[in-house]
Parts: sequence; structure tokens; C-alpha cells
Amino acid sequence: MRVAHTLAAHVRQAEQSGRRVRAFAAGTSLSEHGADELPIDTRGFDRVLPLWEGVRTAAHPEGLVQVECGVRVHALQRWLRARGRMLENTAAFTGQTVVGALATASHGTGLGIPPMCDQVVSVVLVTRGGRVVRIEPAVGPTHPDLHDEPGIELLQDEALFHAVLTGLGAFGLVAAVTLRTLPAVPLWERRELHTLDQALDGPLADPGHVRHASMLFNPMPHDGARAAAVTLRDAADPLHALDRVRPRQRLVPTLFGRLPLDVPVRAWMRWRPASAPGILDTALRSTVRRPLRGAAHRILDNWPLNRSA
Repeated sequence: MRVAHTLAAHVRQAEQSGRRVRAFAAGTSLSEHGADELPIDTRGFDRVLPLWEGVRTAAHPEGLVQVECGVRVHALQRWLRARGRMLENTAAFTGQTVVGALATASHGTGLGIPPMCDQVVSVVLVTRGGRVVRIEPAVGPTHPDLHDEPGIELLQDEALFHAVLTGLGAFGLVAAVTLRTLPAVPLWERRELHTLDQALDGPLADPGHVRHASMLFNPMPHDGARAAAVTLRDAADPLHALDRVRPRQRLVPTLFGRLPLDVPVRAWMRWRPASAPGILDTALRSTVRRPLRGAAHRILDNWPLNRSA
């Protein structure tokens, strides 16, 4: 596995110079590299890898996908969609890497759906001395007697697997992960404007069989109430025609969102603080539109709205 052995070489290089290693890719982490750390850019490691030798046939390998550490969530979802598959749940921000989302137990907007880390069945980790280990649960997808990956050990330990999976990178560099996938389904999305009290007592208090729910709300009351934009998503009838052409967001707000207006708007609100609640209410109203049906990867993908990250 090229990515694992490349990262192992970086680890050995860092140890020789008395430094630690620090991997980065999407840039969504706000912490900075320390002077004693060797930064490793993993953005080039963005391939979907074939499954390795020794995968148990009982693990349904057609439903497993192995990806390198630099693959972003939105890219993996689109790759899976082309093959009729999907992730059961994704991170709330699909522009981050899969590994970054797993390390922080990102859960996204799924209701009653486990976080992304619960979909992982195998992790390839590079640790001290450039040691490369494939770590799995006690009953992992790899048959111990059939495992044959040059330079990669196999450890199947329940506690170690879960610790490494959401360990915030403290155990070493994650080179690759393998996740379970599901057959792709279309989703029905609707976005409604309520007051915050109405949202908490209504659609969010009793979402029914909704698969995904999220909310944006104005922390400052306007006209005596706080506005809230609630987004609900559920499985759609696959026989219904999908809205393949209609954009996910309304055109005018999207165009304004591409303009560098945040600085003058913030300056205006500092100068006229009383205008802030009304401006935020207007922004929330601009996100509301007619219901939309689409493939899950499209409905759950917020990367086009956050390309600066």
C-alpha cells in the first residue's frame, strides 16, 4: 500500500530529526502546526483502493470500500453513487476528509443513525518507527490466516480498534480506512421557516420517520421571536422523478453568497447593532424553497456552499 509506506517514511524522517508528525488535508482544523512538528500534506492521497488479500467472504466485500486518508466525504459519496452505493450517514460538512470526520466521531444530521465511525470495519495506521498496522475489531473483515499485505501487520482487538478510530490522531497517522456502504436511495428534502419555539415544539420535537434533521436559527429575537430554518430529509419514493436540473439553493441568495459581502455587512451591523436581527432573519428566509427530491449524495452534499474551506 503506497500511502502507508510513504507515511511511514515521513514518520521515520521526523523521528530522526527529533520531531513529531502532523497530517493535514482539508484544512478544517483550527489548530496550528507546532515548531517541533513535521507537517505532512495528505491531499494527494485521495484514491479509492482495492480490497486487500484475506477479506472474509462473509463480510460482503461488494459493500465495503477502502479509501486513502486524503479522500473527502463529498468525493467518496459521488464515487459511490456512480456504483449505486452510499454511506448510511455523513459528516455535517462534506468538505472534510473521511479520516478527519472519523477521528472526531462526526455524526452529521442523521436521526437514529450511527455516526460515520460506526461504518468503519478496518483502519491502516502508521505509528512509531514507521510501523504499519491494519487494526480491526475482534471479528474483523480480514481472515487472520489469509492476510497477506507486505509490510503491514494485522491486529484484531476490539478496544484498540475503537480507540484508534476516534483518537483525534493521537495513536499515529491513519493511512486508509474501510467502510460499509448501503444501496443508494433518493432523499426528499424540505426546508421550512418557523420561530425557534415552534421548531422545537413541532417538527424537531416529533420528526416522525425523518432520516435527517438540522436547524439554523437566529440567536437574536426580531419582532419578539427568534427565526429558525428547519431542514428535514427522508427517503423518497424511487419511482418519483428526481429534480435533476433544479439547483439545491435559490439562485439570487447563492449569487450574493459568492460576493465578498461579509466584511461590509459585519461593519454595518457593528455600526447599527439594531439591524443585526433583521439581517439574520432575511438570510434565513433566503434559504427556504420548495421541496426537493434527489440522490442522497446530492441532498447531503454541502460542499458547493463551502468551497472556501
